Amino acid sequence: MGCCVRGFKIAELNVCIDAGELLLRRAFPACYGEFLLPGNIQLKHPAGQKAPTARTGETLWLKVVDQGARAETGFSKALFNGANWQLWLDARERYIFIAPQEAPAYRIAIEGDFSCGEIVGDFSSAEGQKIFPLQNLGIRIFINWLANFGDMVVHASGAVIHGKGYFFAGQSGAGKSTLISALAKKPGVIALGEDQVIIRFLRGQFWLFGTPWHTNPSLCSPLGAPLHSGFFLDRDKEEGITALTPVEGVARLFQTAFIPFYRPTAVERILENCSLLAKQIPFYSLSYRLGTNVLERILHPQ
Repeated sequence: MGCCVRGFKIAELNVCIDAGELLLRRAFPACYGEFLLPGNIQLKHPAGQKAPTARTGETLWLKVVDQGARAETGFSKALFNGANWQLWLDARERYIFIAPQEAPAYRIAIEGDFSCGEIVGDFSSAEGQKIFPLQNLGIRIFINWLANFGDMVVHASGAVIHGKGYFFAGQSGAGKSTLISALAKKPGVIALGEDQVIIRFLRGQFWLFGTPWHTNPSLCSPLGAPLHSGFFLDRDKEEGITALTPVEGVARLFQTAFIPFYRPTAVERILENCSLLAKQIPFYSLSYRLGTNVLERILHPQ
């Protein structure tokens, strides 16, 4: 039997959600607007079978299941157990993502190859409310999905500048949003994200992609571009740009990337990609004053 689903694409990975009767009540956050796949997706997806994909691992199918308030048992191993979210393995070796403080209560069970899964929750208790089934677990799912390929989400702003990708990493308060807001006003600049971007190794080169995990829809985009260089913001240093060694650059990237250290095999893949990244992409330390022509310095750091 055919089914009607809605979906979105981030960094060339598709998520398709079959919400059944909840379809009309599902509400995607505003920043997902440009990431949504057009219209309803009509595909044959027999119950209990994985949907066909163009290439393995590129599409995640999720079915929303309203289970009421019934508690779930059988989680066999805790991979990560934090206050805001948890990741478990169940008896079938599926990943179980849980956000214990979300309402309505729900969990997302996903096969190890991220081909399909279920969003199970007490959705009947939220009758009449608009529901986004992934809630705040969306970024957690992508962190782990991307790790299967050795790719990663980075705590950074990013932009496509004249067809090339640039990221600007730093801790909270380093000025990532301020910088990308200023750059986005320049001709030839497209903001990919103000707080998180994705780095992927595809088709023999590294790419930078935008994400929807932001507060300002005007400062994010689903576009991607070949990664040209990476900058680390240092507000406390003397104004200027300093080239970093490959080792320094990768070390600083690890400090701002979301790495699933609770999955050693995935971390090994990320380390392999980072070793290659260090050989192909230059890294810089950037300190600048507001109001200066920082774009020119970014394009010509030497």
